Amino acid sequence: MNPSLYAEWLAHPDHNRASIYFIRSGDYVKVGFSRNVATRLTTIRRSGGGAEYPADIDLGSAYIYGVVPGAPFGERLIHAVLAPHRACGEWFHWNEPVRDHLDMWLGLIPHAA
Repeated sequence: MNPSLYAEWLAHPDHNRASIYFIRSGDYVKVGFSRNVATRLTTIRRSGGGAEYPADIDLGSAYIYGVVPGAPFGERLIHAVLAPHRACGEWFHWNEPVRDHLDMWLGLIPHAA
């Protein structure tokens, strides 16, 4: 990750007001943000969360892969990097480059409680 973007993200005023979540389901991962990730997961499992999702996804098997502190700014940074792997909406194809990037975020940033 570009160190200046990372520093900008850490300095952003919304940095600790919500969480960026990575929700896995089969061959996909959703990158989003929420103030209550557990509730968001339940909503996604039931109905897709009101957002576009891949037609062949099993939402009922969705689970939280990881969570980091953040808000829309951090989410947009991750979406920009993962854009070549976008399946639809905020869902991305689960593959090695996507996993490595998300694992980098999980390793760099203390996990949200």
